Amino acid sequence: MNVSGDDVKVGQPYLSGVTVKAEVLDQVKGPKIRIVKFKRKKHYRRTMGHRQQLTRIHIVELNGQQIPSQVKWDEPVPALA
Repeated sequence: MNVSGDDVKVGQPYLSGVTVKAEVLDQVKGPKIRIVKFKRKKHYRRTMGHRQQLTRIHIVELNGQQIPSQVKWDEPVPALA
C-alpha cells in the first residue's frame, strides 16, 4: 500500500515502481509454543516445543523519502497471541 496525499495505491500482491530500503536490526526467537499429542487409554503422550525465528527490520526509505525512527528498539519482542 502506498499513500501520497489523496492518492492511494494498493498492490495485489505488488506495486510497480515502489522502492523500499530497510535495515535488519535483530534476529530473535518468538514465544515458545507447546505441541501435545495424546491418545486416551493407550498411554501415548508426546510433547514438542517450537520457537519461530523472527527478524526485526527498520524501514529507512520509502520511494526515496526518509522515514523517521519512532520506536525504541530496546523493548522486548511482544508475545504473538
